[in-house]
Amino acid sequence: MSLLTYKETRPWAASIAEKVLDRSMPPWLADPHYGKFENARALATDEIQTIAAWARNGAPEGDLRDLPAAPKFSEGWHIGKPDLVIAKNEDYAVPAAGVIPYRNFRVELTLDEDKWVSAAEIPPGNRAVVHHVIVYMREPGQPSPTGRPVVADGKDPLLVGFAPGEQPAVYPPNEAKLLKKGTTLIFQMHYTPNGKVATDRTSIGLIFAKQPPVHKVITWKSMNTQFVIPPGDANHEVTSSWTVPEDIHINLFTPHMHLRGKDFKYTVVYPDGRSGAECPTVRLQLAACLQASRAAGGAQGQPARVRRALRQLG
Repeated sequence: MSLLTYKETRPWAASIAEKVLDRSMPPWLADPHYGKFENARALATDEIQTIAAWARNGAPEGDLRDLPAAPKFSEGWHIGKPDLVIAKNEDYAVPAAGVIPYRNFRVELTLDEDKWVSAAEIPPGNRAVVHHVIVYMREPGQPSPTGRPVVADGKDPLLVGFAPGEQPAVYPPNEAKLLKKGTTLIFQMHYTPNGKVATDRTSIGLIFAKQPPVHKVITWKSMNTQFVIPPGDANHEVTSSWTVPEDIHINLFTPHMHLRGKDFKYTVVYPDGRSGAECPTVRLQLAACLQASRAAGGAQGQPARVRRALRQLG
């Protein structure tokens, strides 16, 4: 459904008002009582009332002289021309049907020196069949895949990811992610057949910082995959934690669950035991990426705890 023109939008006026009033659109599921986010999509109350009044009054077109220019959707790279483009080593044949397990492809880098990545983007080779992509960095000195699975197992830092709607990684000035000489990239690919045989060769584009940054960016995770939801439990809580190795600023949260997930709660716990209301807390229903206020921080040695509520269906 396109909403680029009045003619396309007018038939949906009542539905638009309904979804805006119940705050299910635009989608933004962070609890407004916890934290502030730079990329918040939630509408202000006066904006919601304006849309509702427009629909209630017959959804008039308005004065065309006030019409803003139509948005322009860029072709090609959103981050600008990359300094380096890295593609998978081979095409992958996606069948017309079936369930495909995650596929992992290794790409050996041939960098002359360590690089600092200031922006990264993954344009899927074939958007029709690529569900998501995660590119991990297996740094030099780590055990070879003969001793560890090729799939990233939590020990490999994340470089960048892609899923529908996710924006490229573009870091603020003086911040960048370290890509070490001798690193092997691991493309974790999730393909979804769509009824037609297809091929894919996804690539990643990187822009390098002109000089070493003031702050190093890392992406790490706190996860718990070893749990069982008791039958019929409508609110089963699962917890995990990550101990902060040094003083940090938290720039981004990316909560992720599937069908049975209900909500997340992130809580900072300090070494002296303080936690809860007196410490930074983020509470949200399932969402994509939450870009934290620049004020969000954490102290060395403190665990950041994640609590997840899940429900057993059926």
